[in-house]
Amino acid sequence: MKEYRKYLVLIWVFYALPSNLTYAQAPEIPIDTVYFSEIHDTLNFVYKNPSNFFGSKDINEGFLNFYDEIRGLITGTYIDDLVLHDIDDNQYQLSSFDKPIFFHVTASWCAPCQSEKPALKDLVEKYHNQVVFISVFWDGQEGVAKMRNDYHDEMILIPSRIKHKGPNEAMIPGFRHILGFPFTFFAQKDRKIIKVSLGGSSVGSFPGKDGKMITYTEEDVYKKVTESFEKSISLLLEQ
Repeated sequence: MKEYRKYLVLIWVFYALPSNLTYAQAPEIPIDTVYFSEIHDTLNFVYKNPSNFFGSKDINEGFLNFYDEIRGLITGTYIDDLVLHDIDDNQYQLSSFDKPIFFHVTASWCAPCQSEKPALKDLVEKYHNQVVFISVFWDGQEGVAKMRNDYHDEMILIPSRIKHKGPNEAMIPGFRHILGFPFTFFAQKDRKIIKVSLGGSSVGSFPGKDGKMITYTEEDVYKKVTESFEKSISLLLEQ
């Protein structure tokens, strides 16, 4: 069971990491369009110097090292007081919410993002009276509107408003996400981040470290996503 969970974590991390991470430097993040402005310089350094975390011959270990570094940087910081516009042009300001925030970043072409939607929809149904649920998309307004029925009515859907330069970005005014999809920030109502979740599970078969294939069904993914998100939501509600 321990090895099974290890491989599942590696699959989560693999799908979330930017595709150019191991061979190209990422562009700098403009200070006026960055979340977590207090860690802007450090986050840039980590993202632009992947060799510091992928020096091991074991690429899986490198992925996990990168994940741990990003998680350590972000946890305990605050999301800037963003002003968001949903697909119907309703405006939301993060500081106006009096509940903890589930801040999710996703994309239509991301397989784990698609696989997690049934579990996410049920979690919003269960917790929307206690937690604000926000999804920021790589996709633009028209694309997100087509997916509206895939999400719970209580999930605030925020399309990208700025043309993105790469497949790993989601860009809205005041927010540029470059850390891959899916990515979730669990923030208290004062916007302090107490946990982050990087990556996701996909339905299908994948090679394990020993070369044997590991298969995940829709039921497997639903259970894994539900358990992971619910554990983090419970942590939010305890604060």
